[in-house]
Amino acid sequence: MLLTRYQLLYPGWRGYVIGEFALVWVSNQYISIYNRLRLTIRNERVEIETKEQIREQTKSRAADGRSIAGLQTGFNTDFDSLKEITMSKPKAEANAISMLKKDHETVKGLFDKFEGSENAAEKQKIISEAVQELKIHATIEEEIFYPAVRGEMEEQDVMNEAEVEHHVARMLIAELDESNDDEEYQNARFKVLSEAVRHHIKEEEGQMFPQIKDLDMDLDTLGEQMMQRKEELQAEGVPEDSEHGMVAANSGKMRERTTMAAGERKTTTRKQPSRKK
Repeated sequence: MLLTRYQLLYPGWRGYVIGEFALVWVSNQYISIYNRLRLTIRNERVEIETKEQIREQTKSRAADGRSIAGLQTGFNTDFDSLKEITMSKPKAEANAISMLKKDHETVKGLFDKFEGSENAAEKQKIISEAVQELKIHATIEEEIFYPAVRGEMEEQDVMNEAEVEHHVARMLIAELDESNDDEEYQNARFKVLSEAVRHHIKEEEGQMFPQIKDLDMDLDTLGEQMMQRKEELQAEGVPEDSEHGMVAANSGKMRERTTMAAGERKTTTRKQPSRKK
């Protein structure tokens, strides 16, 4: 208003519309600044109160005859602990989609590490770690995320494809768990798994997640439920799925058929047709 000397930039209704938007924008800026200042003051007040509490605890410990070095260590430890309790985590960390994307980055990092490794022991360690991450991730999606999303989405094709892709990945994981194949065959199986999972991640992040963001869903609450379930799975282990039962029932048969077929091809190739005299 000072810049325009309380005059409209444009005559007629256009000037009033622009003026109204300008006033709303300025108001929002003032409100934003006020909220930031209020949060800063609140955090400083909490920190001051925390320090005061620790000083009181320090005095009582000094009365019990503790050393100065011990008091300083206790002061720093208590202050850090209380500060972590008073400062809450941002909601973005609990968002369901953000949580799943973080899991995606973790497994893709393990795939890249596997491809760049030349050490057999390290590769086996990476396979075990990646398989465990995928089991937990798939269980969370199938138990919580997919059912919640499917009930809100009109287009079901992307959900159906995702569940089929999960089945394929779980079959490969079960074969990695149950089989006694040699190192080269295990590495080949894990490479196929990594390619399937990379495709699945691309489909989810490129098609499914953008559609979910347009839905009226509380992704923060959903993310909290998923995080709680993830912690349970990490502590108690992942329950066995039907794919493991299927693979266990047919353990070794697929590799046996593959080996026999390869042997027959070699025999056919080596056999020479007889010539008539």
